[in-house]
Amino acid sequence: MSKMIKKNFNTHKIRIIGGKWKNTKFFVPSIIDLRPTLSVIRETLFNWITPIIKNSYCLDCFSGTGILGSEALSRYAKYVFFVEKNIFLNKKLIKKLYDLNAKNFCAITMDVIKWLKKPKLSFDIVFIDPPYKNANLINYSIYLLEKNYFLKDESWIYVEMDKINIDPIVPRNWKIYRKKTTGRISYYLYNRMYFFK
Repeated sequence: MSKMIKKNFNTHKIRIIGGKWKNTKFFVPSIIDLRPTLSVIRETLFNWITPIIKNSYCLDCFSGTGILGSEALSRYAKYVFFVEKNIFLNKKLIKKLYDLNAKNFCAITMDVIKWLKKPKLSFDIVFIDPPYKNANLINYSIYLLEKNYFLKDESWIYVEMDKINIDPIVPRNWKIYRKKTTGRISYYLYNRMYFFK
């Protein structure tokens, strides 16, 4: 029985597409609502943020497999916080990153919304990619990021969602930098400025 479970959890793989860990495989467990960001979308996203990724402090909300934050680490982000409530996914991620000799990360097993309710650190880049069935998590995460000072004066926020949902509700000092739709997925990159230009 245990062998069957293990096999089911390792039926799909995704790869890091750039940086020092390029082509490194990450396993994707067969878990409902686990939907890693597609490689074609990650390629577009990281092309957008290439000038700012190095030495940045990143927050990967609803991290799942951790592929977005791991892609950032591969491209020399300074430090990445992964927040994911599924302990199994976090254990898999921690083992994988340790196998890659990564030390500049923290994987937190906790509900993202609860974690965002208490101010902690400020980030240069934030990834928001919750399960598609609960789009309200996006707007609430955005609200808490701004309210509780999780963002540096100038920061960048990536949002991914089902294209059938309406655009995220963002503060006035967040300006849309890029938006694109691929298949059923819409994804956005916002530039947050402390002062209005």
